[in-house]
Amino acid sequence: MLRERGTPLLVLDSGDMFIKNAAQMRQELPLLEVRSPLIVKSLNIIGYDAANVGWQDLLLPPGILTAAAANSSFPFLSANLRAAETGEAAFPPYQIKEFEGFKVGIFGLVSDKMPAGIHRGTTRHTVLDPLEAARRAVKELRESCQLVIALTSQGLE
Repeated sequence: MLRERGTPLLVLDSGDMFIKNAAQMRQELPLLEVRSPLIVKSLNIIGYDAANVGWQDLLLPPGILTAAAANSSFPFLSANLRAAETGEAAFPPYQIKEFEGFKVGIFGLVSDKMPAGIHRGTTRHTVLDPLEAARRAVKELRESCQLVIALTSQGLE
């Protein structure tokens, strides 16, 4: 954990760590298999505490996202993503960090509105209603945490 003048510092990411738009992925797909492990290694060195899974992350070929999550020293979070085949949580919904007895709950959400140019079936995930998922996560986290943080990839609306 990084510290600034003795104060705990959380390093968080709201999602879309590997590409910023679908056009970039189409152009750079051959490089993603090489670049994504380097990105994860860099984020591990930086000391990331948690990262949300965004829509652009879901567009990655499944093996790349799975390997990235497995090789990270921090959790990829999503309270509203389910594996399409099983209906099970695709990623942990939240994480709790403790700082000298002060608990911080961090949860992730991805938008249920697909970005322009993305078609159903492009991802192997089902996106649940983010508002309902947020209500569940906040309710659970407030039971034991003094602070709750939402990492969201919801868009400007």
